[in-house]
Amino acid sequence: MTTQNELWAWVKTLIKPGFQGAAIGVALLTFFLLVNWARLTYEIGMLIPMATIGVGGAGGGVIHHLLVHTLTTEGWKKVAVRLISIVLYFVCLWLGLVYGLSLIGQWN
Repeated sequence: MTTQNELWAWVKTLIKPGFQGAAIGVALLTFFLLVNWARLTYEIGMLIPMATIGVGGAGGGVIHHLLVHTLTTEGWKKVAVRLISIVLYFVCLWLGLVYGLSLIGQWN
């Protein structure tokens, strides 16, 4: 039973970074949509990219948390790990957006 409790404790530590990553991704997409309000046509299908970018952001947040807290080093390596994890976060956001836009037929 202790292994199951340890696994649940490990999963609980990943929930907060996942929600934070999803919130940042949805906030960025919402900001982009509000800035381009007059140029874009909105429909109910735009909720699909909002959901998929949220999933991508959650995945990116978990990856960032795992890399930063697993690869704790000193000096320039710590900065390099943080930069790589931030780049991977934005790659996950981009993949979530591309997947959502391809589902509604807006990605060519």
